[in-house]
Amino acid sequence: GDGRKKTPTGLIALSVAELRKLLSKLMEKAGETVEQVLHWSSWRRRHQYCAQQCHYRRRDNLMITEQLRL
Repeated sequence: GDGRKKTPTGLIALSVAELRKLLSKLMEKAGETVEQVLHWSSWRRRHQYCAQQCHYRRRDNLMITEQLRL
């Protein structure tokens, strides 16, 4: 293997922007625990995954509809 871990099912991969948010939140010490910050990140990535899947499904349905019109 290449040493990289797979993204858990139902989450988008960690992006550079998400890593920046995590590091920023963890360093600012705004009263949130590490667990709370990681939980929020997981929730956000899960929500983004669902939105991404809906977008792909809708795009596929639109492509099929366009093909039927031809």
